[in-house]
Amino acid sequence: MATEEAAKLNEMLRNIPDQSESLANNISQLEDLRDELNEQINAVETALLDVAANRLIAFLAGKALSLEQGYTYRGLWETGIGYTAGETVAFVPDDDGYSGGGGDATSQFTFDSTSSNATHYQCLIDNTSSNVTSPDISPAYWSEVPYDAGPYKVVLGLGFNTTNLTAWSVSIRTYVPPVPPSLVGSYILVPVYSLTVGWDGNTQVSTLVSDWNYGYDLLVKELGTDGTYGLIAQRDNINTAINLLTINKNKTDGGTAVFSGYVP
Repeated sequence: MATEEAAKLNEMLRNIPDQSESLANNISQLEDLRDELNEQINAVETALLDVAANRLIAFLAGKALSLEQGYTYRGLWETGIGYTAGETVAFVPDDDGYSGGGGDATSQFTFDSTSSNATHYQCLIDNTSSNVTSPDISPAYWSEVPYDAGPYKVVLGLGFNTTNLTAWSVSIRTYVPPVPPSLVGSYILVPVYSLTVGWDGNTQVSTLVSDWNYGYDLLVKELGTDGTYGLIAQRDNINTAINLLTINKNKTDGGTAVFSGYVP
């Protein structure tokens, strides 16, 4: 064996421990970054997207209730807001995330009061809500309203809270003429309140949809010339890098046994 080449092979053998350690450190750092991104992804999904979706469901449930009962509806309860006697609000306890159906892409999902964890209140006396995390439900100011939306239903469209938060409506059950109402399946749900029907420009709804869209884009944005902020794409790329570095480390480590038999 040529002396120069054997010396180089011996140098490669001596460098294996340092190279292996460096690769292991790089893998560990990437795993830490991957774990941090997974935590960020989970936070956006559960603390932003699910909560925004649940707030929207709560709002719509209250809207359906107000349409049936003729209440003046103020939407989701907020702190520091002046309320007038007779107005109703929807309140979501502890901001629990949405966990209902409708996440698949094959069917719509309709629900009644049992599918929303919102509580509905009617204002008894003019008041300004305090800056606390629950409504001023003292009997002197608020009274809980039993939920009865009659023929009104909240309809969540295809892929709700998966790809499209805007596919919703408050619809009313309408019979299809000339089929008699007594026949099963003789009715349809006709939208009466959505982003395209009966829309009143409600700022709570607009904000929830906008916030949800921001969070969803932050999650699913593909890496490209128009941005590299997509958390899932970043995580997936890091997983690819971890896999490649692991392959490289395994190959490097295998050189010890092989090179040892070919150096002086």
